[in-house]
This record gives sequence, C-alpha cells and structure tokens, in this order.
Amino acid sequence: MMVTMKTYDRTEPDPTRNPSHSRSHASETKHPSQDHLPAHAFHMRNALRDCQRMMDTLRRQVDDFTECEGIIFSIRSSEEASDRNGSVTNELRTIELLRSAYMSAKTYLQMREDGLKFTYQRMASDSKQIPPIDVVSVDETGRFWHTSPLSKQEGGANCHQLLKSIHQFKQKYCDKNVPCLIRGLEKSHFKDISSQWRKSSIRQIEMYSEPARGVISDACNSNAAPSANSQTIVNTEWFSTFVGDDSMVPVRINNNQPGRGSNLDDDGRAQECETMEMKLSEWIDECRDHEEQIHSSGRSGERRPRDNIGYLKDWHLVNFLSQRNESLPSWPLYTTPSFFQRDLLNDFLRRYSDGGDYKFVYWGPSGSATTLHSDVLHSYSWSYNVVGMKKWIFHIPELQRDNDDDDGRGEHYNSKQFEVIQNTGETMFVPATWKHEVFNLLETISINHNWITAANVDLSWQCLLTEISSIETELQSWGHIPDLDFAARENMLRGCIGLDVTSFFFMVLVELIRLLSSLYGVDCDESVGEELDSSEDRLLDLTSAIFRLRNMLCIIMENSMEIIDVGDCDVHLEKRLSSVLESQELANEALSCATNVVKMTDRFEP
Repeated sequence: MMVTMKTYDRTEPDPTRNPSHSRSHASETKHPSQDHLPAHAFHMRNALRDCQRMMDTLRRQVDDFTECEGIIFSIRSSEEASDRNGSVTNELRTIELLRSAYMSAKTYLQMREDGLKFTYQRMASDSKQIPPIDVVSVDETGRFWHTSPLSKQEGGANCHQLLKSIHQFKQKYCDKNVPCLIRGLEKSHFKDISSQWRKSSIRQIEMYSEPARGVISDACNSNAAPSANSQTIVNTEWFSTFVGDDSMVPVRINNNQPGRGSNLDDDGRAQECETMEMKLSEWIDECRDHEEQIHSSGRSGERRPRDNIGYLKDWHLVNFLSQRNESLPSWPLYTTPSFFQRDLLNDFLRRYSDGGDYKFVYWGPSGSATTLHSDVLHSYSWSYNVVGMKKWIFHIPELQRDNDDDDGRGEHYNSKQFEVIQNTGETMFVPATWKHEVFNLLETISINHNWITAANVDLSWQCLLTEISSIETELQSWGHIPDLDFAARENMLRGCIGLDVTSFFFMVLVELIRLLSSLYGVDCDESVGEELDSSEDRLLDLTSAIFRLRNMLCIIMENSMEIIDVGDCDVHLEKRLSSVLESQELANEALSCATNVVKMTDRFEP
C-alpha cells in the first residue's frame, strides 16, 4: 500500500499549449492520414501498436515468457553456474544488485525525506548563510566532482567527493530531490551553442541589482570565471540570420515582479502572464533599448528598469530550428547531459504528438523575472545559462517530523528559502515540486528542459490526480457534462496540464517495455543505457527504474488514489482508454499488454 502524501500546490498551465485551451471542450483536429480519427487518438493507437510490437520481440527473446524466472544477463542456478570460474560470484553480485534496486524502488519516499532533512540541517548549521546546495564540477571526460561551497570554504580541496557514475548523481540529487549547480558542461554538451550565441561586450555591463546575501558566488569556487558575465552578451546577429527577423516570438508581460506579491491564485496555481506576439527584430530592439536604459541609470546610481518588462519565455526554438537545421552552422546545437536523460516526457511527446515538447529557450533583459511557481507536471527541470546571470530563490518544501525524532528542533521543520547566483556557462538542476523564483540580473538567455523520469513519475501522477479532482468539482458546478463522457474529461485534462490519463498510461508503459528490452539485450528504437557507467551501475540504474515504473503502472491500473487525497474521485482507466482510442477492443488490448509487462517484472523481483 502506498503511503499517503501531502498535496502540493498545482503547477503552471502547460506552456506547450495556448492558454485559451484551458478546460475547454473544443473538438480536436483530425489527423491528415486518418480523417476519421482525432490526432490524439491516432497517436495513442500508434503507441499501443509500438508496445505490442516491442512485447512480441521481447517474447521471442525469452524462451518461455510465462515461466520465465527473471533471466537477467543469463542468470542461471548456482548448480549450472558452478562449472564456470567466477560465475557464481558474478551471479550472486547480480542478485545483490537486484535486491538493492528493488529496495530503492520501495524506499523512494524516505530518500526524498532524507534529502529535505539534510537540506534543513545544512541551513541550521551554517552560520555564514551559505546556501545548502552542492556545486558539481564536470571535467571533460564526464567525471563528476561535487562539493558543498561551505565545506570547500572551510575544509579546502579535501572536501571534494568523486561521483563515479551517472547513477550516483541520480541517487544524490534526483532521488533525494534536492537542487545542485553544475559547472563544466559548456566545454562538452553546450560547446556549440555557447560559441554561437555569445559575443564579447565592448563595455562593462551594469547589473540590475547586487547579489543578495546568502548566495553562491565566485568566491566559493575557484573553478568559476568571475569576469565572464561582464564580458559576454547575446549574439543577436545569429538569431537574425538563422531564426529570421520576421519570425514571431511569444513575449510574456508580467506585472508581478519578485517582492511585489505572489503569482499564485487562491488554489496555488500559477497565474497566466499576458502574452503578446512580436517580431524577433522588435524583441531584439526592446532588449537593446532596455539595456541602454539600465546602463544609463547605473551611471546615475539608480539602476531601475522600466515597469512591465517583457520576457521571451517558453519559446520552442529548438523545435522550430529542427525544420531548417540544414542552414545552421552546426546541428544539434547542444546535447542533453547523460544524467538528465531517460526523459519519459519529451521522448513520448516526440513520438506520439504533433510536435509538442517541454524544451524551451528563455530570453529576458536585466530585471525580468519568473515569479513564485513550481514547475509544470511536478517535473524536474534544468536550466543552462548560455549568456547572462540569474538569481534563484528556492523555497524549501515544508517537512513534517516524525514523533520519535529526537533532534529537539520542534514538531516540524519551518519552511525556509535561500538564494543562488547562476553565472554564464552554469546549469541549475531544479527538483520536482520545489517552489522558486528566478530573477535576471543581466540580459540572460538560457536553455530549459522540463522532464519526467522514473524517479519523479509518482509526483507527476499526483499532479494529474489533483487536476482530475479539480475538473470533477468544476463539472459538478456546470451540470451539463454526462457522467460517462470521459472523452471530454481527457480533453479538459490535456488542456489544463498537457497530458491526460491515457497519455500518462502509455508514457509509462512504453518506457517500461523499452527498459525491459534493454535489460534482456533486445534492440530498441534507441539506446536507453548510460555509456559512461560501469555494467554494475548501469544494471542498478536500469532495474531501479524498472521497479519504479512497474509500481507506477500497477497504481494506474488499479485506479489507486492512495498516494494523494483527492476525495472519492476515481480514475476509470478503462473508460478513459476506450474513449480516447475510440475502441473498447483496443482498450482491452492495452490493459492486457500492461498486465503482461507487470508479470514479466514480477518474475525477477528478489
């Protein structure tokens, strides 16, 4: 039975969709290849066919699927293996890794709680107000070094700790759901985009505001380049040449700057900013004029921006450029770092939607900001600063204490916040459900991805359940949507947060089958392994993800509402599947496929 968790505030509306779609019951466009099917039904049917195809291939690889006892890398009984030197030890080690992965999937809530406790303890023990966040330095070979800025400052280089694998990075930050600042990726994954989107400044740039107390500054880490921010600006000529001056871009106008009130409504939902479409050339002119004003006011000592600052955000630039990549100096412009891969969300949308994704470019002048929010779908996010400087204000989630805790610090940990400065060339990892504010101290352009993995898929499911409950409450007030109209409910859910239950079900199912195929050595559409990890770390990472996704799939199929308090609301998975697929037979096939996948994973549970 799942442990009941507290309800988090809802996330921002889906940035991949028009805000006017929210909770509307508009008819879907028809897919051109099958005029009788809505586009979403067409894509979900394709997802089902791919699942069935992969399962057929997987069955052929396994001699007897129904009697399989969890063959992983040809695990055999001790009697059969005893004739081969060292094989017994290897198989016992494999079984030990399986047990570790299985327990990791069972104790994920405790890992998150441990991450929060450690963050609060670092806050409480730090008299110098250095924020409780690690700096992870990545060398050119892909090896990870992490250090606490406070530890580095007080303990010197001996406080460095080597992270030997991608799996260890995920355990320390993704599984524990705590933020970190990453340095060094501009030399590898973001080398091309950094060289093309930057140019040197002919004068010192004025910052909008001074870094606040309690931030990670260059003084905390000798690996940073203090002068980089003041010498580098956006290479606007690149955008004019390769994007086009007449291209239309979505500029958000936000009157609610940090310090002037919250941007959350009474239900905890991030409110929509006013959005205006303008030509790229007009946006470049706006930024240039604004920076000139900041520079002038900086000389006079005022340093105040004008009101109603625009912010080009949620810009699907990479998707746009993919249609014309032949004309670009290099493609792709960047590669996603390995420890941010296994992306269920964007991989699924790329295959089974009409081009949607959660990969954005943010471009804002100094003084622009994103106000208090938590990320859409309770996803993880990462943000790479190509140019500029940001101030992040993280609000640590409140953590309830157990009655038997004896650290003498009261009945619960009080919610706190801390600030971190992100410089040019640095990447911020933002954990799921953490509220945060982001403030551009200089004109800044960044690459931002939201993504879902096995480590936070349960939080995204909570987000769907919360929205389902909210929709049901709203439908009751309307009184004209039939109780059995689940097609309308799925449409409304997608309009609110970009995914519906059917999409979520297939997203988990597709990834689980792909991971199982990789585990059994069956070729998949794409590699899901981590090439930088050892075979043991890769096996541990792979099986941990399989067990987590298996548990999630069971929860969805059982219509379990135990992980979140949403009243008497029920998911009605079968009815939603049949409504979206427009076929009860196909819905039954989807559920049968999922049942067989669960059976396969059950065979190698330790």
